[in-house]
Amino acid sequence: MKVYIVAITSGQYMFPVGNGKLYKSKSAANKFCDQYNQKLPVATESKARVLVADNWHEEREVGK
Repeated sequence: MKVYIVAITSGQYMFPVGNGKLYKSKSAANKFCDQYNQKLPVATESKARVLVADNWHEEREVGK
């Protein structure tokens, strides 16, 4: 089973948002990530991303 987290990454560092909550569903993590990013100022470079909890990487879409 995969587990997801919403975090801001900068260089080698990862900063979890939303109290570091883990999500069992990628769609739930994406929903929270979108809500979080909409609250940020437009010029902000630090956008949150959904990461997979095995080694904190972004999951690539299959077939793209």
